[in-house]
Amino acid sequence: MLREPGEIAAWLAALPVAALAGLDLEVRACAEDLVPLGTGDAGRLSRLPQAWAPLGLMSMAPDGRVREAAVRALAALEEREIPFLVLRANDWVPQVRTRALTALRERLVIGRAADFVAALPLVIGLRGRARHDHAAFVGEVTSLLADDRFADGLRAGCSSPDRETRRACYRIAPARPAMRAAALASTDTMLR
Repeated sequence: MLREPGEIAAWLAALPVAALAGLDLEVRACAEDLVPLGTGDAGRLSRLPQAWAPLGLMSMAPDGRVREAAVRALAALEEREIPFLVLRANDWVPQVRTRALTALRERLVIGRAADFVAALPLVIGLRGRARHDHAAFVGEVTSLLADDRFADGLRAGCSSPDRETRRACYRIAPARPAMRAAALASTDTMLR
């Protein structure tokens, strides 16, 4: 059983980012039985090393107030918080969803573009969600990633170990010569 933030962080970091959506469903189904969390736990967890991991799991809690507290704490971090905020951007509680989208929009800068590449499968997955129209937000992320100042980062995403990330990066700017070259050099047959 995972007990330390470092163990939780290593376990979460090893998961493909798209798997976090399924984990969200699983944690929500059993979280109260495993570890009862309250809104006050977010402050305590945020002081731990690699706080993004326990707060990320806390953001999947069944209780909306607990999820909102986790999102508030995640918004104060600058390490691996983006995938968890993306998950909460489609939360069924409007306050949680709004807080997550606000935090994500604050991060829409070139310096954080690589973090959005890492979360791209979840961002693209927002397109088909019914709770909220995410088209504008997904467009903002793809515009950021298509910016010429981030061309190297987007090209690097084409060689990500995550298949969905590689393919999503290529779809953002397929006409760039560097992107075509990266796709042709890829081991991913769909990209080639």
